[in-house]
Amino acid sequence: MQIAQKNPQNAKNIKSQVCEALSDTQKEQKEQEQNLGNDCYEFLASSADCKLIKQLDLESFFADFATFLARKKPMYLNGDLAVYKKMIDELDLAFCDSIHLPQIPRVDLLEPALMHLNKNGNLHLSQIYNISKILGYFCTLQKHIQKNSQIPDKSTLKEWIEKIIFPPNLLESLLIFTQNGEIKDGIFPQIDSIKSSISNVALNIKSELSALLNSKHLESYLVDKQVHFIYECQTLLLKAGFSKALNGNILERTQSGYFYVLPSDIARLYERQNSLRDSLEVEIANIAKNLSVLLKKHILFLRFIDKEFDKFDLLQARLNFAKSKNLEFILPYVASQNPKKAKQAKDISSFYSDSLKIILHDFCHPILANPKPTNIIFDKDALILTGVNAGGKTMLLKSILSAVFLAKLLMPMKINPHKSRIPHFRQITAIISDPQNTKNDISTFAGRMLEFSQNLGRENMLLGIDEIELGTDADEASSLYQILLDEILKKGNKIVLTTHHKRLASLMAGDFRVQMSAALFDVNLGKPLFEFLHGSIGKSYAFESAERYGIPTLLVERARKHYGEDKERLNELIEQSSKLEIELKSKQEQAQKELENLQKKSAQYDELIIALKEKFAKKEMVMERAYKEALDVLKQKANTMSEAHRNINTAHKILESFYAQDDESRDESGKNAGHTKAHTTNETNPKSNYKKGDTIKYNGKRGKILEVHSKHFLVELDSGMRLKVDFAKANEKSHSNLLPTHKLQKDSSKSVATKGYTLELAHSGASPSLDLHGFRVEEAIEAMEDFISKSLVAGFDEVAICHGLGGGVLARVTREFLSTHPKVVSFCDAPPKLGGMGTQIVRL
Repeated sequence: MQIAQKNPQNAKNIKSQVCEALSDTQKEQKEQEQNLGNDCYEFLASSADCKLIKQLDLESFFADFATFLARKKPMYLNGDLAVYKKMIDELDLAFCDSIHLPQIPRVDLLEPALMHLNKNGNLHLSQIYNISKILGYFCTLQKHIQKNSQIPDKSTLKEWIEKIIFPPNLLESLLIFTQNGEIKDGIFPQIDSIKSSISNVALNIKSELSALLNSKHLESYLVDKQVHFIYECQTLLLKAGFSKALNGNILERTQSGYFYVLPSDIARLYERQNSLRDSLEVEIANIAKNLSVLLKKHILFLRFIDKEFDKFDLLQARLNFAKSKNLEFILPYVASQNPKKAKQAKDISSFYSDSLKIILHDFCHPILANPKPTNIIFDKDALILTGVNAGGKTMLLKSILSAVFLAKLLMPMKINPHKSRIPHFRQITAIISDPQNTKNDISTFAGRMLEFSQNLGRENMLLGIDEIELGTDADEASSLYQILLDEILKKGNKIVLTTHHKRLASLMAGDFRVQMSAALFDVNLGKPLFEFLHGSIGKSYAFESAERYGIPTLLVERARKHYGEDKERLNELIEQSSKLEIELKSKQEQAQKELENLQKKSAQYDELIIALKEKFAKKEMVMERAYKEALDVLKQKANTMSEAHRNINTAHKILESFYAQDDESRDESGKNAGHTKAHTTNETNPKSNYKKGDTIKYNGKRGKILEVHSKHFLVELDSGMRLKVDFAKANEKSHSNLLPTHKLQKDSSKSVATKGYTLELAHSGASPSLDLHGFRVEEAIEAMEDFISKSLVAGFDEVAICHGLGGGVLARVTREFLSTHPKVVSFCDAPPKLGGMGTQIVRL
């Protein structure tokens, strides 16, 4: 205490500095707690939309979405939703699971800082750091988008990001911060020197405390060997009488009578540290001042980049939220309007086209844990939902309004976007809750009438009304609501309402603009099915529901009797009608399934046909490729054509020598037979050696045997002339007919090429004429080559090649080929009766 009295001023200064530091820390913590408490969805939308969000049970949905935003802002996208939908699709396509979108930084609002700059003020370093984070993020985002090959060059996303052009030297001047918001080392030497001095002082404080804790003079006064932080200072917990061994200031006292003492040496070190920190703050303030002067010059660009940051933040938040919840986007369409026709129309409803149709397929409301998907086609102006209590009427109403509301905001939802269709409405209004309020002195029916009066003059509105019959007499309300609904429908609005009023439903059922739908109830199970039968008025099943929720059966039976037989019979008729419609619906669904099965089979057959066609096309391509390769080989071997002809000539010589030897041997055998058995030769019948179809020679001309008689043949010569030829005058068979296979083995010294080869002399397919009509040039050359080769082997002296007249291409090619062929003696045009100039008679 004496030490504290000796240095009261120092102790007060230290306490005041520590208290100020503590109060600043506590304020920051309180602000953070308040910010965390305010993390709700209310900042996302206007007051009217917040009310609608509560009515449609979408609070938790939007609260989850708010956590994906980099900072608080309204969720509305200003501009063309189609452009934003395209950008979201491009982001989804480009940044998949393997390629991640750069994480957007958490920043504060820049508007206060920009206003401060606009008034020639200087920004705090933390505000400049927020600006630096935004600029750095856009710089990184530009690199990722430009390098991504999945994004086309002329895409909406690339065009948008390329419009952001940073002012010169601005980005480099602001990229001086670490991830923690501190200034990087090595940029400002003065700041680096001050930071080094501060760290050295901290080390000195640590070493001084360690020395004191291990000091023998102070050991008897130490309560423990720990360092205690009191008012952000490191102190020692000492016993009374410590002043004999240590000079210091008492900061606090414990209930046990011990003292938290700040040693004087350490207090001086703290003063030195605080002085250095003040110098550091001055240097940082100068840097902030210089950067503020730079930012003032580019305040317009900063406003622009701030808006673009909010725009992209809303897009990436929607995309990341959709991926995390497995949701889909659907773009609302705007109904076409013509103001000129609207003035001429009797009512505004005729001014709106049929495109205001609402189709929901597999839609699930976000509030439901295990939802049954909603499927509905709302193609008329009004939809009246009737039927069992707790059967899902209100949830269907909320689902329709929620889908339209989310599509209007381009928010993701659980839906099949390919089979759904949602129009854009200027206003979406829900009359769901009970407006009764004792404080405002308003009843249920009065509150309903007030809400109706506010919506009577609106156009292009989707209105949802739950339990329209609340608050007044049913018969009077039916007539009143019929007129009100008719007036609202005349303005081109759409209405979805739930009711148990059979009178109101029957009055509205006759209107062609009204679509009826009934919630279904399973009588056997005694519970609703949460399904709807469209085009029917449903029964409320009030007695069954009462019994289901615990009302005694005896009381329910008494109520049924009191209800009346006539009304009960009406309910039975409604129930039977519903059953018939359900049966019809089940049969229709069965027929639809069969139709789908047939369509699937038809699609399978179509796929099979396509697969077979593809397979055939592939094989055809393979064959064409092989054919082309063969033609190429033939073209390459066309240069060796003379060699082929020489080989054919060699073959002919071999055949001629063979047949000459064969003739000599037969002549010799004939002479020997004449000497020995002359009478036997005379008796031999020569026609046994010939048969129909054989080829013979007569007077040096070749002919074909058509008929064989007892003494002569009927022969048709190559010229077409038919003759009767005696057996004795007919020469031997020509080699063009079918002959047995001979194996000719020549001497290796004379011919190596024919050694061991088998020459087939059977050419039953040989013909004395060739028709080249329809052939291409390469095909014609190949055919003539093959034809002349076979004709030579068959022994033909004269053949005909018909090339036709046409354009003269084949005629020219034929003449050129025949003029160069070594085995062609001569060729000329055929007589007119045999083709004239379109046919060539070739002599071999």
